[in-house]
Amino acid sequence: MVKYVVFAVVALFALQCVTAKPKAKVAEKSQLEELAASAQSIVNNVKNNQGEIDTVLKQVSDKLSETAAKLKASLGPEGQKQAKEIKASLDKGLKEAVDQAEKLSKAIEPEAQKVKTELTNAAKTLLDQIVEVSNNLQKQVKATLDEKH
Repeated sequence: MVKYVVFAVVALFALQCVTAKPKAKVAEKSQLEELAASAQSIVNNVKNNQGEIDTVLKQVSDKLSETAAKLKASLGPEGQKQAKEIKASLDKGLKEAVDQAEKLSKAIEPEAQKVKTELTNAAKTLLDQIVEVSNNLQKQVKATLDEKH
């Protein structure tokens, strides 16, 4: 269950990143780095608190089992039949939601790779431009010094 929650959060962050339209390439890189740091922070937080999360989930599960037993006792046979139908419907809805989340993550994966490639290309272009400007500046400074001597 925790894995699905973490997966859904990361998928939402990735989707948000893919649909975000920053004003400039530098801002895009900054947003992506911030998004990656945020996702990593959430994953680390979940990993660091895994024991507590497992304990809480077990307590919730125990309480739900206890409540279910009390409800079965108070509902009678007809109520139990309706409860089973409702549970089956809820389970089906939950399974469909998980399936949709998995489809979403599979759909986002190529886009995330595309964004990574675009960021790499943009960073390379920026570095190439910085090198070119540095070389031009060096040539101008050298030419100016040569003129003075």
